Amino acid sequence: MQTSRGASKLIWYEAMGFGTIIAISWLDELIGLPQLLFGGASVPNWKESVLESGITLLVAIPTLLLSSRLTRRLYRLEGFLRLCAWCRKVELDGRWVPVEEFLLARLDTVTSHGMCPDCEATAMPAAAHAA
Repeated sequence: MQTSRGASKLIWYEAMGFGTIIAISWLDELIGLPQLLFGGASVPNWKESVLESGITLLVAIPTLLLSSRLTRRLYRLEGFLRLCAWCRKVELDGRWVPVEEFLLARLDTVTSHGMCPDCEATAMPAAAHAA
């Protein structure tokens, strides 16, 4: 489903962003990134990177979980169908179309008509009585 992929993509981008922050922290300590860019002496301190990575993960995990939950809820709410209570037409891109046309356009499903058991029980005695 398109909306699920959109939510997954958003979470993936957030995770990549937090991963980039952690990678930059380790590049700072392992190769002295600021010193390479701006000059000066490099003093490696891996304990600082462990602390920075831990803090970043403490922020990343709840952020990713909350974002995942919110995007799932958003896509669920956006997925509601607007159905006319009187004529039973469905809103499709700002137009009101029959259910059959909606199913064909959105789900590529061709429909066929039949009669449910409740309607058959109601209609058949009425049809027999009219004949």
